Amino acid sequence: MGFSLSMASKNVLYGFGNVLFNGFEFDIKEEDKKQKIPITFKHFMPISSWKKDEASGSVIDKETNDKYDDDSCSTIRVKCAATFAATPIAQSIGLLLNLANRIGKLFLFAHLWAPSSESYNFKARITEMGKDLFRVVSTPFILLGLLFASAYGATISPHNGRKLYATLERSAYAGGYHRFILREKNDLQTALIGLCFQPEPKAHLFGGKIGEKNAW
Repeated sequence: MGFSLSMASKNVLYGFGNVLFNGFEFDIKEEDKKQKIPITFKHFMPISSWKKDEASGSVIDKETNDKYDDDSCSTIRVKCAATFAATPIAQSIGLLLNLANRIGKLFLFAHLWAPSSESYNFKARITEMGKDLFRVVSTPFILLGLLFASAYGATISPHNGRKLYATLERSAYAGGYHRFILREKNDLQTALIGLCFQPEPKAHLFGGKIGEKNAW
């Protein structure tokens, strides 16, 4: 089981940089958008049914058909408990940086004039502007939701708590490509500390091997 405090520190700093300097949703190429996990109302449901997918070594949320790591419930509980302990500090900093990003863009009306490799789409830009305004207003509730989700996963429902935490992180930090690179990686993942909580995760916070059961 991989467990590296230096890797965790690097990943958290990487995340902080991303939420402060990331770009716009409308600047993501169409072919790359296919890699993203969209957020629907079903992702916020606190109770879902789950099934194992032996072929992929994952568990599937029957409501969304998203695949998550097939960690044991005991491991997910411990991860959620650790996440609950880290959330007040790490997520408070991350959300403040996120606020600086969103408020700066809104104040400068950057959504309307920022250059993009894609053709100009006024409706898409206004939509993204509205999403950022909603993220600013909902920030306190997101922090409370992250605390609830991690506590819920640690005590009552590991899979559902993990899913809720991942959904809240994606909804809070969604944006363009990572612009602040501390490692050789350039993906569309938008988690800050719950990296392996995401559907089809690409990284563990502590550097564990993806696909390895109960890795950190």
